[in-house]
Amino acid sequence: MESILISNYKSLEKLEISQLKRVNLFTGKNNTGKSTVLEALSLLISKGNPSWIYHLLDTRGEINNSHNSNISAEANLQALSTLFSHRNIGFENSNSIKVTSESNALSLRFVKFIEEDVVEKDTEGNRTTLGQKKLIVNDAINENYQLGLEIKSNHNTNIFRLERIFRILHRRNYHQIIKNK
Repeated sequence: MESILISNYKSLEKLEISQLKRVNLFTGKNNTGKSTVLEALSLLISKGNPSWIYHLLDTRGEINNSHNSNISAEANLQALSTLFSHRNIGFENSNSIKVTSESNALSLRFVKFIEEDVVEKDTEGNRTTLGQKKLIVNDAINENYQLGLEIKSNHNTNIFRLERIFRILHRRNYHQIIKNK
């Protein structure tokens, strides 16, 4: 990795570091963003893996560790907003967290989406539902949208429902706490 560009991640509205070497040293006073740069790099390396995002949030105390398995989209929205500059909860591309190097690109943003069935018709006209696809909606007309986190890593895009993104991880964490007691 020779350079990195970080946008809208925590305290880093825009940071470009060029001419990286094999070993790099970041120095500075407390709360100037040294750890934030390393976290952003870890997000890029993990390709925005929700397990890693959960770990970062949990390490910072942003995840509510109660044993309630019905964590709301609003609670996850608030926890995830701590990753965005100024805790901005925006649904536009301009509000995306972006971490890029010369060979990798990652972006995270909140989205409003609907799910639509993917249907295939056979030669006789019979319909078969193959699954569902998620469509981002930006208009105020559609009231049946869900809130999600879109994670784009290079050419792969995933949209995770906010009310479900951490549910399995949270439940697993809770059971580990119970077993350790």
